[in-house]
Amino acid sequence: MRITNQMSMNRMLMNINRNARRVDGYYSQISTGKKIQNPSDNPIIASRALKFRTNISDTEQYARNAAQAQSWMSITEEGFDNTLEILEKMRSRFVQGATDTLTPEDRDKIVEEIRTFAQQIGGEMNVAYAGRYVLSGYRTDQPPTMTKTEFNNVYTITQELNLNDIQETKAYVRDETPPPPAVITIHEINKIDLPYHNEEAAMGNPARTVTMNLGNIPGGVVVVAGDDPDRYVAPAAGAKFIAETGELILSDATAAEMRANPEEDYNVVYTINGLYEGEPNPIVYFECTQTNVADGTSKNFNMEDQHMQFEFGINTRIQVNNLAKDVYTPSLYAELMNFCDLVSQVRISTDAELRAAYAGLGLDEDVLKQMVDDQIVLETKKFTDYLQDSFSAMLGRYEVHSAAALKEFTTLGSRINRIELTSSRLEENRVSYTELMSENENVDYMEVIMNLSAMEAVYSASMMAGSRISQMSLADYVR
Repeated sequence: MRITNQMSMNRMLMNINRNARRVDGYYSQISTGKKIQNPSDNPIIASRALKFRTNISDTEQYARNAAQAQSWMSITEEGFDNTLEILEKMRSRFVQGATDTLTPEDRDKIVEEIRTFAQQIGGEMNVAYAGRYVLSGYRTDQPPTMTKTEFNNVYTITQELNLNDIQETKAYVRDETPPPPAVITIHEINKIDLPYHNEEAAMGNPARTVTMNLGNIPGGVVVVAGDDPDRYVAPAAGAKFIAETGELILSDATAAEMRANPEEDYNVVYTINGLYEGEPNPIVYFECTQTNVADGTSKNFNMEDQHMQFEFGINTRIQVNNLAKDVYTPSLYAELMNFCDLVSQVRISTDAELRAAYAGLGLDEDVLKQMVDDQIVLETKKFTDYLQDSFSAMLGRYEVHSAAALKEFTTLGSRINRIELTSSRLEENRVSYTELMSENENVDYMEVIMNLSAMEAVYSASMMAGSRISQMSLADYVR
């Protein structure tokens, strides 16, 4: 094969150019610290780089999710800790009130403390994080308990009932209708307290009416007046609703049927035309329809799964929120308020009241004094026993609600631990992916410098050889 001068020149230039490209490549690796500058330089390294960068980006996002979840749950934990402390104080008051050495006046003071504790728990349920209420499910713009009185809307509420809502307790009726003295009757009843009841206008607040609509209580529900002397007499079937107190008085048969079917879904449907400060917010607590009084427009709110979950990895989701309705339940609120109201209404007749009541009977002083004393002793004994039993019953109800609250506290703690472990794992993953990405993309400077030195020597040699070849031609031999 004949090698022409032009062929030698072309090959020389090609080799010099190839060596120059290699020198330039090593220069680029040193200046950028990367093995490749373009995906075409090494598609395998490029594809791995994309995967590692994606893994790091995902891991950093999951880590941000974990940090936000920890903040959210930390705020919730603080609220729960305060709630638990308040519940413990409330329990001590129930124990104190159940003793037989207290007077009705002493128990009135205890009831005021309990009422204050209930208001404090409602405030703890309104704990917020970054302007969002953390215990309201997805409705983070709505406080679980009302922060102000609101009469702009009418609410039609569907309240689910269960076995734990039924109380075995006592109720009293003071009937002033017969001739003196007043007749005091204590009734043993099965009842369910609803969180809303009729309210008279007071202290600048408008009146509120609760209307019973529907429900599937076995035997149905009838409405009775709050001044009906037989209101606490158990019905033969179904239930009585006392709108003035928000109490459902169950028949023995209905209570027994509900207890025998704990998995059955029972409910009541009722309408209220306004809300007072401190009451449970129906939008957060119940399935309900909110109707605007001004324009008649309505919104429906359901209680589908309100548990917020954050993602911390592929197919790894953890619930980050708790719900106020599972801690400060509608039953707990209603029972505390009704208990406080009933105890506050207990009243022992005074000497002056009884003397005035007996004045028209024409009794002499000795007989009158004896009748007054006997009535006061009778009422004191009856009411002392009633109040002691009421505090004891509420202590038992407290244990039921406290157990439910403690369950929520426990699940919160376990999820906090899981989030902390997940956060540690994500940090380890981030470090691991970063190291793998560095090994895949970054150069070993010592190795590259050695290769560059070697390649520069090769490049210089090729330039030197090329210069010698370019000086030679056929004319040199023709001379």
